Amino acid sequence: MGQAELDVLLATGLARSICTRKPTYTLGRLLLASVVLIASLVLILSWMHHVPFLGFPISIALCVSVVWLMHTQARSIAFHADTLMVLWLGRGHVCSGLHALADRSRTPGRRRWGEPSLAERIERVCGTRVEVKDNQLTLVG
Repeated sequence: MGQAELDVLLATGLARSICTRKPTYTLGRLLLASVVLIASLVLILSWMHHVPFLGFPISIALCVSVVWLMHTQARSIAFHADTLMVLWLGRGHVCSGLHALADRSRTPGRRRWGEPSLAERIERVCGTRVEVKDNQLTLVG
């Protein structure tokens, strides 16, 4: 691995760590935990009062909103961390590191839950698109 790749990985981890220590992140997670608790209470109370057809959709809707908010918060932290990384390392160094990581990756266009893909990060930070290579093996018979 090259120095730019290592710098980008280290700076990303440090920046995300800093972002998750902020009070707004902690308050957001506390709010999300309280919504899950409320959804559980609604489900239990509706079950006790023999109206689960009313409590079940409300609980599901609350839990879906929590999952969506967690996804949104994780993406926001990732983008904020990228901004910090550019401030620390400089746009050119970050772009070369992200491009090197994308070249090393099998699927730079694939994103994980709450995470922007490498291609999306490169487009956002560097303003360039990444060519996604399909390296699937085929059998010739």
